[in-house]
Amino acid sequence: MNMTAHSRSWLVVSLAVACVIGGACRGGERPGGVERVAPTGLPAEVVGAAPHGPSGPHAGSGPHAGSDPHAGMNADPHAGMNADPHAGMNADPHGAAESDPLRAIAGMLTIAPAHLAAVKPGDTIFLAARAADGSLLGVEILSAPATWPLAFTISARAGARATITARVDRDSDAGTRAPGDLEGQVVATAPSSGAALVIDTPVR
Repeated sequence: MNMTAHSRSWLVVSLAVACVIGGACRGGERPGGVERVAPTGLPAEVVGAAPHGPSGPHAGSGPHAGSDPHAGMNADPHAGMNADPHAGMNADPHGAAESDPLRAIAGMLTIAPAHLAAVKPGDTIFLAARAADGSLLGVEILSAPATWPLAFTISARAGARATITARVDRDSDAGTRAPGDLEGQVVATAPSSGAALVIDTPVR
């Protein structure tokens, strides 16, 4: 068969196209005629993707991902609770007189025999020192002893005369002065150590 140059060129092109088409079809086939189909409900682009790759369904969703659920829970629950609950409660009622002996007036407290039976051990006795103008210089709270006399020390003003008053108070309330209470007074100058204070006057 005689073929012209044009016919031969056409045949070569036809064969090339047939080979290309045939190769493409063979590349898309699966053994046994099974085609690769995306699972129902999944987009085709995820087919063949690693199930637990960097962008897997659990990436960044772990219970400890992101902020720590225990963040801020390490604070000491007892913080600020170490302060001494008795702070400021150790003040000695005799501190002023004992720390500055020039302000101290010391002496002995007794009960007049006529009223001795009216005072029971443990009864509250309020002791107060006042200046000539009536200002309060010192206060002490004593308990009646089983055996008299009772030693006392109270703070006053150094070099100044003070009136020391002792009162047996029936209701143990320093703000009240009621019938049945017993009182006594003595005048002394601080410092001194020989004041003799006798409770001998009923409050009326």
